[in-house]
Amino acid sequence: MEPTAPAQYHPINRVDHHNFINKADIKYNGKVFSFYKKLQNFGHQYGIYLTPLQELRYNQSLCPTQVNGYYSTDNDYKHMAATLLEKLTRSDDIPDEYTTIKNIIECYISSNDGYQALYKILEPHHGLLQKQIKLVAPQSIDYNNNIHEYTAQFHSFLTSQELEGLHYSKEKKIIAYLLGLDQHFSAAIINIENLLDSWGQPGINPKCELR
Repeated sequence: MEPTAPAQYHPINRVDHHNFINKADIKYNGKVFSFYKKLQNFGHQYGIYLTPLQELRYNQSLCPTQVNGYYSTDNDYKHMAATLLEKLTRSDDIPDEYTTIKNIIECYISSNDGYQALYKILEPHHGLLQKQIKLVAPQSIDYNNNIHEYTAQFHSFLTSQELEGLHYSKEKKIIAYLLGLDQHFSAAIINIENLLDSWGQPGINPKCELR
């Protein structure tokens, strides 16, 4: 029997610009870390690689230096960065209502670098990307008491804390969430506090869990 020819080895996927732009369903919904994970999970299928959240560090590129032992070249980086930026500019992926993020992306159009744009988007939420800045919990009043936007930012805050090795119990998460609410929500705050105080079983009242 003739020997089988060795399989051709492709260390990384080549950038599939068209399909990443048009087929990868990655829509931003206000949760920065979830959006990043979607980009990472979909991206590698189309040759767009991102460093895992827990490995990100201050002033370091979001583009991994190597994948499966393959070191990316300057041309690899430019191709991935340009494709990523085009994805970020699409309103189908980041709706126009997120004006702050849209303004950040606009700053990197001339450099054509999606990695730098994405770093700036992550920076306010990821403590390890900030130099000597202590990340503080969000306040609902900073988001015009939009409870959905506040909740999204609060979940991003918790994820950032976990990435820095800080973990909260379920009860502490609820308390921190309530502390960030403006007096506009006073009736709801009192209701939840009563549910917590009156719960006579181990753990916390399921009605109070953060979702």
